[in-house]
Amino acid sequence: MEKDQVLEHSINQAVKHYSSMFFLPSIGKVVSALVLLYVFGASASILVLSPSISSVISGLLTGLLLFAVTLLVDFIISEAVLVEPIFNFRRALTFSLFCWVLWLPFIFLGALLGYFLGAEVWVKFCLFGLAAVLTLRFIVFNALLSNDFLRKTLAAVLYPFTCLIPLVLLWARLGVQVASFAAFIVISPFVCFLSAFYLLLLIERVGKKRYNLPALRLFRAFMLNWVAGLNEPFEQILEAFGCDVDIKVRILKFQSAKPKAAVVVSLVHPGPFKNIGSSLLPSMVKQEFEKVFHCNTCAPLGITGHEFDLASKRQCYRLIKETVEKAVFNNQGNLATRFHRKAQHGVSVSCQLFGKTALFTITLAPNTTEDMPKQLDTVLYEEAKKRGLQCTVVLNAHNSINDDTEVSVLADTVRDVALSCLDETRLLTFEPFEVGSATVYPKDFTLKDGMGPGGITAVAVKVGAQRVIYIVIDGNNMISGLREKILKLLSSMGFQDGEVLTTDTHAMTTLVLGNRGYRAIGEAIDHDKLMLYIREAAEAALNNLAPCTAYSSEITVYGLRVVGENQLKTLAQLLESAITTAKRSLLPIFGFESLILLLLLTTIK
Repeated sequence: MEKDQVLEHSINQAVKHYSSMFFLPSIGKVVSALVLLYVFGASASILVLSPSISSVISGLLTGLLLFAVTLLVDFIISEAVLVEPIFNFRRALTFSLFCWVLWLPFIFLGALLGYFLGAEVWVKFCLFGLAAVLTLRFIVFNALLSNDFLRKTLAAVLYPFTCLIPLVLLWARLGVQVASFAAFIVISPFVCFLSAFYLLLLIERVGKKRYNLPALRLFRAFMLNWVAGLNEPFEQILEAFGCDVDIKVRILKFQSAKPKAAVVVSLVHPGPFKNIGSSLLPSMVKQEFEKVFHCNTCAPLGITGHEFDLASKRQCYRLIKETVEKAVFNNQGNLATRFHRKAQHGVSVSCQLFGKTALFTITLAPNTTEDMPKQLDTVLYEEAKKRGLQCTVVLNAHNSINDDTEVSVLADTVRDVALSCLDETRLLTFEPFEVGSATVYPKDFTLKDGMGPGGITAVAVKVGAQRVIYIVIDGNNMISGLREKILKLLSSMGFQDGEVLTTDTHAMTTLVLGNRGYRAIGEAIDHDKLMLYIREAAEAALNNLAPCTAYSSEITVYGLRVVGENQLKTLAQLLESAITTAKRSLLPIFGFESLILLLLLTTIK
């Protein structure tokens, strides 16, 4: 399973880079910081050059004027110039704050040197800082926004040059001949623009030459999704870039006098992130199939990997629609074996037969349990077929993650343990069975906490004197050790065994900072509260146990567009290459820009 882990690592790296970009402080904090930094920057600088009460007043007024100018300009930029979903007023203010933080060191250093060498030195450093801010704004607006050239240019220059007005008034008060700096003020924007343009050109060239992909368009699509929640721009790229595959969907449904529960497992992988592609597929499946089946439905993870991420929401709806239309259920009867577990070589497999349908769960817990290769599902399906079974539903429990240690288990080992478990289960007696189910939706837990919109579904099964339960949590994995804690709780409730599974939803991916860009179940969630919700679901499922008949169905949906393994690797590599190119190019490009600007400044007398 090493190849799958490498692919997972590539996706996580992409998530890590981009998720760290889009977390903003509240607008109240931004406004407070702007006021403080403007007043402090202006007052401290002028006090160094001319320590007096009047300087304090001038600094205070200049800082407040800078703040007022920023509010006005950023409102104009966000509401009239750009009108972009990713650049609203709050983001415009935050970007201005970042620009001022970049500008401040030049202002302070210039003031200190100006104390010894004259106010003109301070002005030169201020203008050099202006150029740094201009360059940054040219890069950001041209990289992220799809507006026309004039709008982006106006947005880039408007803030720094309007901020220059209060500074010019301050310089004039100190007796500086501002007119002598006119040439620099006119020429520097062109130098800054050319530097920014060349850097972006190099990044775009990397994408087109190495991967035949427009790097900046891809980056803009990322931004539109992360910042504004728009999925279409990025999904359009994935649709064009992806490949078509046939996807199998297997359904195990239980029915008494009325439908009791359904387990829907597709070989689609939820992903790649947030609301893109099939990231929300587990909860979508649950919601749509509950309307059709009129019973609690869960969609745990199958044996699949990120190469089977659907390219768009459109593909998700098509998968669901065709599955509903094509589903033909085979009656598997009202007899089942008891739940049987086999743990060996670091692998724990459970198997339960409902007529001629096998339900497997596989976990490596307490070691990390991540995606497993699709070939494993194919092998188990074919081997079960040889043993006379009609349908095989294989679930990757995906229920343990430990960032510190990862144990590599070969797919062959998992296969051998699973087949051994199947053979032992086939020797068990078939008996009438009962099923009960329930779903709870924890109101205390959010996507940022790691809980998806599908909540917690419990499916209880009673065969003879044995009571077991399958707990399916709509989350992306869970912290190591939590599964065992939950199983202990369930044991205290009278369940002889069971399994805790996650859906591997990627709805929360990129919503938080961190190595993974998401929180696994139990990482942020209060364990005691989680246990209460699981107990609630388990008790409700136990209380509505009823004799059932099992039905199974297997559907193939042809020609679904997925991202594809090679394509995913290419996207991840493009990101890494773009970042590497930018890092390597920064020093020579901006070193040359700085040299030109310094030469311009030295010509000013």
